[in-house]
Amino acid sequence: MYNKIMAAYDGSEGSLKALEHALDLTKVNHAQLVVVHVEKEEARDPFDSLTSGSDMSVNYGGADVKAYEANINEKEKPPSDLKTKHSDHEIFTEAKKLAGQKGVSVFYEVLKGDPVKRLSHFASNNDVDLIVIGNRGVSGIKKFMLGSISERVAKEATVPVTIIK
Repeated sequence: MYNKIMAAYDGSEGSLKALEHALDLTKVNHAQLVVVHVEKEEARDPFDSLTSGSDMSVNYGGADVKAYEANINEKEKPPSDLKTKHSDHEIFTEAKKLAGQKGVSVFYEVLKGDPVKRLSHFASNNDVDLIVIGNRGVSGIKKFMLGSISERVAKEATVPVTIIK
């Protein structure tokens, strides 16, 4: 049923539960598993692109247009290139241990930016059949205003999303 499964992973308890579920699904379906971690980008000084002189970025109202366009037009590497590229990242220590215990081969990817946009974009551009993500306990007014990351991924993604509690 599934050929390629993506597990969103941030090292939290919820993402570990999601990873366990994704590992089980991968095994049952004889699928490929990509574990993706998204790091938030560091805030950039909006004047850097105007004063550095090292590139031809155009800055309109604090928005670095060149960096934004590069981010939008960027196509992620195919999973065949991911295993060696990111598997040594420290965030994946527990994930690698769990995958080893389950006997599942896993590809790893680290992305930068907004988790919702990057996870959704990666899934649609890399033939992912299913996203598995943990339910994070955002509560109160913050959840009302923003929604949880998992809910927002489910709304934005073009592939099915399984949210694990």
